[in-house]
Amino acid sequence: MKWNGFYSKFADGGIRKAYKDRTGNSGEINLMLTAMLRYAGLNANPVLVSTRNHGIPLSPTREGYNYVVSAIELDDNIILLDATSKYSSPNILPYRVLNWEGRIIREDGSNRLVNLYPNVQAASTTFMNVNIEEDGMISGKIRNMKTNHNAMNFREAYISSNKESYLEKFENNLGEVVVSNFKVDNDLELSKPIVMSYDFVAEDQFETIGDKIFMSPILFFTTEENPFKLESRSYPVDFGYPSITKYNINIKVPEDFKVESVPEKIILQLPENLGDYKYNIIASEANIQLAIEYNINASVIHSDYYDVLKEFFKQLVIKEKEKLVLTKI
Repeated sequence: MKWNGFYSKFADGGIRKAYKDRTGNSGEINLMLTAMLRYAGLNANPVLVSTRNHGIPLSPTREGYNYVVSAIELDDNIILLDATSKYSSPNILPYRVLNWEGRIIREDGSNRLVNLYPNVQAASTTFMNVNIEEDGMISGKIRNMKTNHNAMNFREAYISSNKESYLEKFENNLGEVVVSNFKVDNDLELSKPIVMSYDFVAEDQFETIGDKIFMSPILFFTTEENPFKLESRSYPVDFGYPSITKYNINIKVPEDFKVESVPEKIILQLPENLGDYKYNIIASEANIQLAIEYNINASVIHSDYYDVLKEFFKQLVIKEKEKLVLTKI
């Protein structure tokens, strides 16, 4: 089956016709899925949803919902499914439907609300080995793993794309970076994480003043600006899903240099366990090792916490722009 891109909570042309044509709107696709799950003996029911661009349904009206997904109700759990996306998986719904609560409609006429936001974090973990070259360039290897919504988002952008155009855009997003030996594993194996690896060469990643080198140890992954710029905010901050981002970076110290100083370790925390940021760096004669972990534990953060969230990201940006210093021996 292929989704035709239309939002609907109804099977406008009928499920039989959609099955015959192998295409349909969101209602036809997911009501068909629900029927198949019931045929398999599962307690499956449709879930009415208001997509993010449709608004939040404040009361259970017909006009308040414009989309439908499918739910399997177990004794102690609910599994949400959306067959319009080729790359979604159980409880990993497309971003367009992550909008507060949906309403399960059961065969007996009863209904209940269900939280559409996932409980598991979308992870992105990056391992990076860096060499500082004599010509002012840096080079190295990067391996990145993505799970859950991060993996789904990557698959949606990558699999159907022109690979040359995708790689060009990927390089542009990194800055003055040339990528080679780009490889993606598990792109079609939805139960496994996306594994992306590549070699890189980059310029303008450090500054040389006299006999000293100044560079941000997180290089082109540095967070350049605070995403929260408003003085105040009346509405919640909606991240869509909880996430965890990790960087493990190993920088080889050039043979004719020594480490003069590195940024201090730091831990930033949001209240109520909403999130945290950990920056840990260790230097030896031969290597500098940086470990960063950044957690957002809630899909939605109330506007009451906007000021502390804004300050959290302000301090994060300041920390990632700090330089390590190498001195020529």
